[in-house]
Amino acid sequence: MKQRILTSTLAIAVLIMVSSAAVAEPGNDIGTTKKTILDNGLTVITKEIHTAPVVYFSIWYKVGARNETTGITGISHALEHMMFKGSTKFPRAGESDELVRRIGGMGNAGTSTDYTVFYETVPTGMEDKVIDIESDRMSNALLRADDFASEIKVVMEERKMRNEDSAKGLFWEEINAAAFKVHPYGWPIVGWMNDLKAMKIEDLRKYYKSHYAPDNAIVVMCGDFNTEEAMKKISATFGKVARAETPAPKMNQVEPQQEVEKRIVYPSKKSNLAYVVYAYHAPTYGHPDSPALEIVDSILSSGRLSRLSQTFVESGLASSADAVHDTNTDPYLFYFEIELVPGVDTDLIEKKLAELIEDLKQNPVTEHELQKAKNRFIAEEVLSSQSISSYGRKLGWFDLTTGDPDFWDKYIKEINDVTADDVMNVAKKYFRPTNRTVGILIPEGNGAGMSSEKPEHNTGPRKEYAYTGAKHDEMPNAGTEIKPFASIAADGDTEFPGIDFASRVKKKVLSNGLTLLIYENPAFPVVVVNGVIRGGGSYSDPEDLSGLAKLTAATMRRGTKTRTYDEINEALEFVGASVELSAGNEASVFSGEFLKKDFSTGFELLSDILLNPSFPEDGFEIERNIAVAQYTAMQKNTRSMAWKKYMNMMYRGHPYSNPVDGSEAGLAAATVEAMKTFHDNNYRPENTIIAVAGDVTAAEAGQLAEKLLGKWERGGRKFNPPPVADLKGFSSETIDMPEKMQDVFVMGFRSPRPADDDYETFDMMTDILAGTDLTSRLYTTIREQEGLVYYVYGFDLAKTAAAAFQISGGVSPQNLNRAIELTKKEIARISEEPVGDEELADAKSYAVGHLPLTIETNSQIAKLLTSYEYHGRSFDDIDNYADKVNKITMDDIMNVARKYLVIDKCVLAVAGPEPGDIEK
Repeated sequence: MKQRILTSTLAIAVLIMVSSAAVAEPGNDIGTTKKTILDNGLTVITKEIHTAPVVYFSIWYKVGARNETTGITGISHALEHMMFKGSTKFPRAGESDELVRRIGGMGNAGTSTDYTVFYETVPTGMEDKVIDIESDRMSNALLRADDFASEIKVVMEERKMRNEDSAKGLFWEEINAAAFKVHPYGWPIVGWMNDLKAMKIEDLRKYYKSHYAPDNAIVVMCGDFNTEEAMKKISATFGKVARAETPAPKMNQVEPQQEVEKRIVYPSKKSNLAYVVYAYHAPTYGHPDSPALEIVDSILSSGRLSRLSQTFVESGLASSADAVHDTNTDPYLFYFEIELVPGVDTDLIEKKLAELIEDLKQNPVTEHELQKAKNRFIAEEVLSSQSISSYGRKLGWFDLTTGDPDFWDKYIKEINDVTADDVMNVAKKYFRPTNRTVGILIPEGNGAGMSSEKPEHNTGPRKEYAYTGAKHDEMPNAGTEIKPFASIAADGDTEFPGIDFASRVKKKVLSNGLTLLIYENPAFPVVVVNGVIRGGGSYSDPEDLSGLAKLTAATMRRGTKTRTYDEINEALEFVGASVELSAGNEASVFSGEFLKKDFSTGFELLSDILLNPSFPEDGFEIERNIAVAQYTAMQKNTRSMAWKKYMNMMYRGHPYSNPVDGSEAGLAAATVEAMKTFHDNNYRPENTIIAVAGDVTAAEAGQLAEKLLGKWERGGRKFNPPPVADLKGFSSETIDMPEKMQDVFVMGFRSPRPADDDYETFDMMTDILAGTDLTSRLYTTIREQEGLVYYVYGFDLAKTAAAAFQISGGVSPQNLNRAIELTKKEIARISEEPVGDEELADAKSYAVGHLPLTIETNSQIAKLLTSYEYHGRSFDDIDNYADKVNKITMDDIMNVARKYLVIDKCVLAVAGPEPGDIEK
């Protein structure tokens, strides 16, 4: 399975954390996992991890879509939404969210097939407050009818976004419905629309009383706390909650063995790319065949040299090809998923897939391939277990599914014991035609709704939390400011642990102008590299070669003057390391993630790719095929199209308006020579910033960088973006996408750049207005009070020449003008009326207390370093941020809103069905 929820003693030993004190050895800072069952049946799992001043707290209820019955599908998810609407101690809707924000934390919830989880990550010392929140939520939810009337509309909007506006979402509903004729895994987590329309508050109240009880729940707490003190608090709160008077009925549906192949052919006007899925019934954790299936998964789809990638992507037949051993509480599916490039017939894909599967059944894998699969499996888990919160989620998941929070230690031994015969045997056992459901998605007409991202379907632990506000997945990935938070003391009674950041950053400028930033973190044997190259993005695309930056970055990874593509991949994949390059709007970015022992080798490979790409013709054609497929898919995605339109309006005539994904004509016209010229002109050391964070010394990293990158010659095109014209008046443009159900809008304004004096004030103002999903004014007004949207949020777009702030949301067409009207009203209110004392204090407290959560991992640190350096900010700003924040006044907030959020200097882009006329 991908993005597995796994962990181990080894994984925790390489958690990458930031500590304000001297870094201690992992063994001294990591306690044992303790499992306690209270008298009322509540399971409590605790694990002390004193590597960062952070505490993760969550409660997992053993209720999800698998516990529902026909007629009330989606009720688990709907109830999860309603649990944020108030309880006895926190009666006002959103009050508990405001408390979490006030203490510098972050929290949310999610529903899956097997569970509903509520979680918070907070600074050390604040854990008692979230225990109060969750214990009251367990027993005293108010579940008011008026709240339900608006919130069920939000749930329906979510279903439209995730399922009905997505060809893949609807496609996977059909696959699951066909694969499971008895088990509830056959229906969607969000529920069927008819069931949502018929749902009553009385249904939720009854469901709540039977499922939200201590004997049906698991509390997980890990991080920087004292177990004895925490257990006293948990016993005094959760321990007083009575067991359910009417216990939840046990889910005892067992899916019978499938005896015949099932086939779904799904024509869709919302799709413009074909898609093939083979889904086989497969066992879950605890079954003796599960470890071998994990290895099959890794052999088939982990890495660029994997069998699926070689068969389909490298041959030019598909833009992506994956295999997933999906492990839920009950047996689910092992599935193959292949997204075709335009013009490829699905019959050919099925023929190739059948040959691949048959080869796996008949021919043992080599010892080298088997060991590589094991290495990658373990390394991926080590590198993915990088924060206290992610570790806590994994403890909860394993206890939920196996009854053992430390199950991974047993599982990894079983993984290492898998043989080539085991691989062949499980392939024969499960990959039978009679055990599979085949899904074929066929484009039909000029529709909308397809993205080249992975589908949103029931994937157990892989599923994103359902309650999380949607994030803009087309956000630029280069030149973007990462918000600075420092944690010393808030302006008020709340105090947070201090973090000394700047003194741990070492900066070295090579003789050729390359800037190297190093953050030493010797506690854990992992090193992360993040780099940015100014001008390497679509900003520099020639007018007739739109998309050249994207193709250049992708094709650089295809080989160097001394290494072939396969040699690069083999060196990285055998040890589970990764190196990736991509182009954003203003800059190109690159990254590497390595275990300590592989850092020198990995950094050498990355340097060779940067300096000496060979741009092989065959590799270029493969990347062109992928880029064309992604571009084709993007044309039928509302968020992508709204964003593209918005960027064109915000930066009309400026190179910033060049789309990252290019154009059909530009991708077709690109050549190897054009990429070589682009590389020579734009990939220059004086434009490059590289950050290294992890278990390496400044001397080691500096010497290695000087050796590998010191001879990189200056020259090429100087990055000096021209001025951007001012916005004049209010302008709006629309894109009609008739097959969709929701309009997506993006409203934007010019904003301060990160180094400008009023940036911190602007940042706080926009956070109050639109920044935090669960507490912002826009979220409260448009979603909570009127139920018009599932998501609405604001975000910064930092640019060297002209930054922008934008607000985006998804809304039914009949509610579009109302949502925009409410957005304008909230902008006017924050510009004309002083924010309240409490609201401002909460915003300051959140900003000051949030740092430990935002720089937990080496990856976060490396990105922060490149962001600050890119935008000309001092790292001392992080340590001094609390002082700046505490000086911000109500008048400052109002003045900065008046200065930047001017409706007469605003652009609005809308994509979706019947966007119609936008009211001025």
